[in-house]
Amino acid sequence: MLGNAEILQAMEQLQDKLFQIAVRVLRKDRTRIQVSYEDHLRIFRLLQEGHKETAAQAMEAHLEFGKRILIH
Repeated sequence: MLGNAEILQAMEQLQDKLFQIAVRVLRKDRTRIQVSYEDHLRIFRLLQEGHKETAAQAMEAHLEFGKRILIH
């Protein structure tokens, strides 16, 4: 990716889009920021401990929760 302006631009656009989605979720549910932090911390710890499957399941649940907030 280094030196490839097109890939870098695509990654930056994706990062911006993810940020916008996160902000929309947090605006709809102000208490979500603490829960989100705890989710991220749990996922990080699971990965550190080598529990890849459990981390993946936790990440899916985290993303699904955000999706439900955006849809409703």
